[in-house]
Amino acid sequence: KATITNSKPDIIFVIGFMYRFFDLKFISQLKQEHSFKLFLYDTDSCNLFSNKRELIYFIEKELPVYDHIYSFSKTTTEFINKLSYLNATYLAFGAKEITIREEKKINDVLFVGSADMRRIYLLESLSTFKLSVFGSKWRRNQSVISPELYAAISPVSIWGEELYQHIFSSKIILNITRSSFYGVETGINLRIFETLAAQGFLLTDYTPELGEIFKIGEEIESYSCSEELIDKVDYYLKNEDKRKKIAKQGHKLYLKKYTWESRIKGLIKDFIL
Repeated sequence: KATITNSKPDIIFVIGFMYRFFDLKFISQLKQEHSFKLFLYDTDSCNLFSNKRELIYFIEKELPVYDHIYSFSKTTTEFINKLSYLNATYLAFGAKEITIREEKKINDVLFVGSADMRRIYLLESLSTFKLSVFGSKWRRNQSVISPELYAAISPVSIWGEELYQHIFSSKIILNITRSSFYGVETGINLRIFETLAAQGFLLTDYTPELGEIFKIGEEIESYSCSEELIDKVDYYLKNEDKRKKIAKQGHKLYLKKYTWESRIKGLIKDFIL
C-alpha cells in the first residue's frame, strides 16, 4: 500500500493470477482509494478448466476486479468475452531474444514439461527414437511409465540458459500441451515462442488456433495424434534440410512479431488509447 501511495500509478498490470496471493477486497479498496486502473495478462487460465470450482471462483471473483483483461489464448479470450460483464483482448506470448549458437545435435527429440497422462501416452509412442525428457512429477508416475521411456527422463525442471542449451543440441523440440489446454483447444503456450527464439525446430500438437498465427509446415510443424507424431518425427529426422528451413522461417517470424519488445510496444499503444 505504501508503494502505491508513493508511486501513484495510473495502471497496475498483473501477470498471471492475483487471488492466490492477495485479498481481492483489499485490492478493490486500493483501486477506489488511489484511482488506478488494473489490467490482467491471463497466462494460465486453461489450467483451471480441469478444476471447476477454482475456475468459477477465478471468473466470478477475480476477473471482475480488472478494468481490462489480456489473454495469451484466442480461445480463452472468446470464452471470457461471451460473459457480458467482462472484456478481454487477445495478446499472444512473446519470448526473450536468445543469441543463437550452433551446437552438435545429440538428441533426436527433446521434451520439457511436467508429467501428465496425455504426455506419457504420446512420449511412449516415441520410444524407438533418441529421446530426452526433463520436468517434474515423473517419479510419482513411474508405475505407468515403461522402463524404456523412464530411462530417457531427467526428473528435474530446467529453465533459462540450461533450457536453451538443450534446445540448441536437439533436432526436434516437441511441445505437448497439458490435457486441460488441449481439452479447450488452446495450443498456444510459452514453449512455442521460446523454441522459435532459439531457432529450434518445433513440433507441437495441432489446434485451429495454432494455424491462425503460424504457417504450419513452413514456420512450425504440428501433429494431431500419436500416429502422425511418429510419422513426422521420423520424416524430419531423415530430412534435415527441410527441418532447418522451417526452423529458420519460424525464427524469422519470431524476430518480426514475437520478441517481448514487439509485444510490449503493441500493449503500450493499447494502454495509451
